[in-house]
Amino acid sequence: LPVLVSILSRRASEFGLVHPDVVFGGLTVLVLLLAGVVVLRAAAHANERETLAAALLLQMRSALDGVDAAVFLFGRDGALTLVNDRAAALCGGEDRCRDWLFDGQFHALGDRRTLLPAERPAPALLAMEGPTDRFAGWMDPEGAEHALRFSLHRQSDTGLSVLSVFDETQAWILRENISRTERLDAV
Repeated sequence: LPVLVSILSRRASEFGLVHPDVVFGGLTVLVLLLAGVVVLRAAAHANERETLAAALLLQMRSALDGVDAAVFLFGRDGALTLVNDRAAALCGGEDRCRDWLFDGQFHALGDRRTLLPAERPAPALLAMEGPTDRFAGWMDPEGAEHALRFSLHRQSDTGLSVLSVFDETQAWILRENISRTERLDAV
């Protein structure tokens, strides 16, 4: 359109219908108007995409809140992108989830030794290939010990990684008590 208008305006100035200064000013205004329309359309399109992404994120968050586990969603780049309510409650707030996963004080369930940073469940699972589980102990702020199962599933089509944390304290205590009872019976 701007090329057609410029050709027509040049022809009009050649035939003396319009002064060349007026043609240049008109073309400038026309180009500015077209640039403004393009910018506004691009901004509207970007806003639509952001609104759709926010709605999708809200739907995903709502669905994850119905799961009986703490769920942490990692993007392709390994950044923590979404957590459900159980994860936020476990970590002491949504803003503390990354710190809890990567810097939290976890211990081995068998001998209760503090896990080294590379042994912590989240970094170890994210560094491994394929779906896998890890168990770790954790002391909550009230001093109660929890036996946690960390389970990682990678989504090959989206590149997302879903880390689920299950509190298996009751099952762990039951296994420990059965094991202790069997040892006492053997004596």
